[in-house]
Amino acid sequence: MNSLTLATERCAEQSYLDSNPTLHMEQSTLEYLYAAFSLYEYKQTRTRKQYRALLEEYRWDKGSIEERRSLKIAENFQAFVGCPEHLAVLPVPVLVRLCSKNYQVLIEKLQDIPIGGLTCKLVLGLIEERRKFLKSQRKEKKVGNWRATPDGNRYYTFGKIMEDDHQTGVLTDKLIEKLGLSSQQIARRAIAHFYDSQIAEIMTDKISSLTDLIDDEEASNTIDSIDVESQRNWESKQQEFESLLQKDTEDTESEYTDESEIDSKEDVKEVLDNTPIETQVNSEPPISEELETTPTPLELATKLQLIRSLPMPFNKKDRKFVCEVVSSIASTCDTWESIATVTQRDSMSLEFVIGFLEDEQKAWFENLPKLLAEFAVNHPEELMWVDGVTRTLALAFMGFEVGSKVEVMTNHHNCKGRRGHIVDLSMTNKIPIGVRFPGIRKYFYYTDLKLVCNQNENDAASEDISKKVEMLSQATCWEEVISITKDWTEELKSASWKALSEEAQQHISNLKNQYFEKLEKTPQVGDKVIWNKCPGNLTSWQPFLITDIQGAEAQLDVYMYMVPLAELSKVTP
Repeated sequence: MNSLTLATERCAEQSYLDSNPTLHMEQSTLEYLYAAFSLYEYKQTRTRKQYRALLEEYRWDKGSIEERRSLKIAENFQAFVGCPEHLAVLPVPVLVRLCSKNYQVLIEKLQDIPIGGLTCKLVLGLIEERRKFLKSQRKEKKVGNWRATPDGNRYYTFGKIMEDDHQTGVLTDKLIEKLGLSSQQIARRAIAHFYDSQIAEIMTDKISSLTDLIDDEEASNTIDSIDVESQRNWESKQQEFESLLQKDTEDTESEYTDESEIDSKEDVKEVLDNTPIETQVNSEPPISEELETTPTPLELATKLQLIRSLPMPFNKKDRKFVCEVVSSIASTCDTWESIATVTQRDSMSLEFVIGFLEDEQKAWFENLPKLLAEFAVNHPEELMWVDGVTRTLALAFMGFEVGSKVEVMTNHHNCKGRRGHIVDLSMTNKIPIGVRFPGIRKYFYYTDLKLVCNQNENDAASEDISKKVEMLSQATCWEEVISITKDWTEELKSASWKALSEEAQQHISNLKNQYFEKLEKTPQVGDKVIWNKCPGNLTSWQPFLITDIQGAEAQLDVYMYMVPLAELSKVTP
C-alpha cells in the first residue's frame, strides 16, 4: 500500500465518502435530476411566489443558465420522472446534448433499455451514430426532388429558380402582398390548376382520337362510355393527387427542415419555372379568381364573431383558424371604414384582432391611429368606441397633443371663445380632451375645439429643429444617432428627418446600414457558432450554441469555460 492509497482511504473515512469517483458522479447527476424535476413541477403547478422561493433555495437567478438548462432537461425527460436512477450514469452535459432537436429521438430509445443496462458508453455510441446519420443526410446528393427528414418523413423541393426576367419571383411577391398567402399555398394552388388543365386536355385528345375511329351510328354510345370511364379514372387520380399533396404539406412543416440545407423560401418559388410562356399566360385566371374571392368586410365580421365565440384557450386547430382570419383582416382592411365594419364598432373585437397579429403585420397595427384620424375628420363619432390608446394616438395625429393651445368653438361648459392648453388625453373618459383654463379644467370632444397657432412658438420650434438637424449631420456612427434621438417624440423625429438635406439623409442611412451589417455578423445569444480554435477533443460537438454573453466572452452550451467572441464564427442558416 503506497502513500497515495493511504491518503485516499483516510480522506474517505474522515468525510464519510466512497473512494470510488464514479459513484460521486452518479450521485451528483441524480441530485441534479431531482432538483430539475422539482423545479419543473413547481413551474407547472405552483404559484410564481412559490417558484421564486424554490429558485432562491437553489441559489439560482430567474432566467439564469442553470434554470433554463434544468427546465429543459426536466421537460424532455418526463418519461423518467418515476425512475431518475436510470439516468444517473449519464453526466449532465450528455443529458443537455440529448435535449437538442437533433438528438431528442434518442430519448425514446433510452426508455427501451432495461434498468441497469444503460451506460454512458452506450449513449455516446448512439449519439455518434445519430451524428453520422445527420451528416450523411446533409452531404449525400439526393436523386430527384424528394428530401428526407431525420425523423423519417419527407417533403418536396423545387430547387433554386434562375430566370432572366425574374417573372416567377415577381408574381409570387405580388400574390403574397395582395392576397396574404404563403409561398407554399401559391405553389400548391398553381400546380393543382396546371395539373387539372393538363389532365383535361389529355382526356379531350383521347376522346377526339377515339371518336375519329368510330362510325357515326355508334359515336354517341361510345362517347358516353368513354366519358364515364374517363370520369372514374379522373376521380381516382384526383383522390390520389390530393392525398399526396396533403402528405407533402404535413411533411414540409417538420421542425427538421434546417437539417437538409434546402432554402424553403427559394425552393417553393420554382412552381412556374419549367412552364411555357403560353401556359403561364393562360394560368393567370386563377389569380383573378382569387382576387374575386377575397373576403368582404361583412364576411370577415361573421368569421370574427365566430372565433370570438370559441372557448379559450384555443386548441391548435382553432388557433390556426384564428390566425388565418386575423391575417386576412390585416391584409384586406386598409381603410378605417372596413375595420369598423369587421369589428362592428366593438372595442373588444378590435383588441382581439390586435392581440393575434403576427410580427409582419406590425405596420398595419401602427397605421390604425392614422386611419382613424383621417376618417374621424368627417365622422367624429368613431372616436367614441375605440380603445383609449388608439384614440389618443389618433388625436395626436390630428394635432390635439398635451401642451397644444386650443380655443372652444361651442357652448360646451359655457366656455365658448375661451382659450386654454390641453393638459390631459384621457384613455377612459368618453370625453377625452382635458383643457386647462385659468383656475379650472374642463373636458371636451375634439369637435368642440380648434387648434390655435402661435407664431412665436412656431419660430422657437423651427429654431429647435435646426439645432437638432445640425447635431444629426455631425454624427459619426449609428450609436451616436440613437443617443441623440432617444428622447425625441415621433413627430420631432419626422420633422427633423424632413429638414435634413439629401446628403445628410444618405449619410445617416449609410451609418445605419453599416451598424446592422456589423451586428448581423456578430454572434448573439441563441446563435449557432463554429469555434475556430476549438480543442481537438471537442471538434465533433460543433457547431456550439451560445447560451450567454458577458462582455467580450461567450458561454457555449456544452463547454463550462467562457470563450472569446473573437474566436467564434456565426453559422449561416
